Amino acid sequence: MKTMKLPAVGLLFYLCVSAFVMESILKYNNVLWSVNQYRTIASMNGNVLSEWKIAEIFLISFMFLLSFPLKRNMVTYSGLALMTSGVIWFVREINIPDTVSLYKNAFDVHFEMIALQMTPATMIFMGMTFIIAQSPTVQRYMVNVCPFCAVFYTVLCLINSLDFMRSFPGMRMADGKIIEYFLSALFLLGIWSIKGRNPKLHHLIIYICAFVLIFCSIIITSRGWMLQSFLLLIFCYISFSERIISSRLTRICLLLSVFIVMYIMAQHFLGDQIRFIISRFSKDTRSGQLMEFFSQVPLSKLAVGQGMNASYSFAGQSSYKYIDNQFLFFMFRYGVIPLVLYLLPFACSLFGKSCRNKAASWLSQKFVIIMWLLAMGGMSVYFTLRIDISGFFILIFAISGCLRKKGLSAAL
Repeated sequence: MKTMKLPAVGLLFYLCVSAFVMESILKYNNVLWSVNQYRTIASMNGNVLSEWKIAEIFLISFMFLLSFPLKRNMVTYSGLALMTSGVIWFVREINIPDTVSLYKNAFDVHFEMIALQMTPATMIFMGMTFIIAQSPTVQRYMVNVCPFCAVFYTVLCLINSLDFMRSFPGMRMADGKIIEYFLSALFLLGIWSIKGRNPKLHHLIIYICAFVLIFCSIIITSRGWMLQSFLLLIFCYISFSERIISSRLTRICLLLSVFIVMYIMAQHFLGDQIRFIISRFSKDTRSGQLMEFFSQVPLSKLAVGQGMNASYSFAGQSSYKYIDNQFLFFMFRYGVIPLVLYLLPFACSLFGKSCRNKAASWLSQKFVIIMWLLAMGGMSVYFTLRIDISGFFILIFAISGCLRKKGLSAAL
């Protein structure tokens, strides 16, 4: 049985990653950009591909079943509690008119929920990932596949960004496939830069991809994603730098030279976008929403959660369901306990006892988690917690770091 377990987990993992990638591409197949009436903003809403979501769900579920016997540790207990919270909220969200239609309605609602962002189903499969991520095999396969996916999404982001710039010159970009490819590339590059091998070749590719993402962030005209891509580049420099002073000076001179070249090129080709982003740095686009939110939503409602249909009045809409802060959004729907359960591996990985070393060394190993938490906190627009490749990989990364610090290995 043991000889069959590891290959089965590996096969399921690769199939799951393939399903994530295929869904992220096919959901935008034959979908056109939608332009607002003033022809200033273009957005794109992907199709709901139920068959691919179902495939992802079954693959994650099978990997979860192959993880038994479970390990007796904090990560396992947190994962099981998160799954339980998801099940409880899932049952509460189903409105069943009669017992005959119970199973049919539950099945339909379940897969409808999964296509949306931050749902009870999302919590269930996050909890399963807590268990799956404890497998050294899964961690190893994640490290192996991460470079290919990071480069792939970077290339997709660049191609589609250039096409957007050609088709919609001077327009801003709202949600769509480019931002989805961008954030996948960003976080996978961050994980790869920490976990990667063959430093000389990999570091060069990571630097190139990071510069490409900076270029794409200007086309996206998002100050948050531009800051995130600059943070990636800076953190990579800290991570890759050697202690030799001459090596660090060489890297600094090289980075400055590339920045100057990029700035000159960007001013020539992307002058309007750069001026727009610079103008936005002096504007506050979050405080108004937060003030409206807290004026209508008491802390007691955040503590217990209001379900998937939780809403408040904002921007002329009497039933606005979203907020540009995933911490608040999570609590608004499901309360503080599921949020704490989700964040436990991140906190453990960041602040474990073995983290008491030099700041530069600590930062070089943890920056991708910091970037993820910044995105959750509202730095980056159109960022949501959902079942996708970046959310899957970041949990595996955080949990692997958490387990190494605590030495958690006992089985139930």
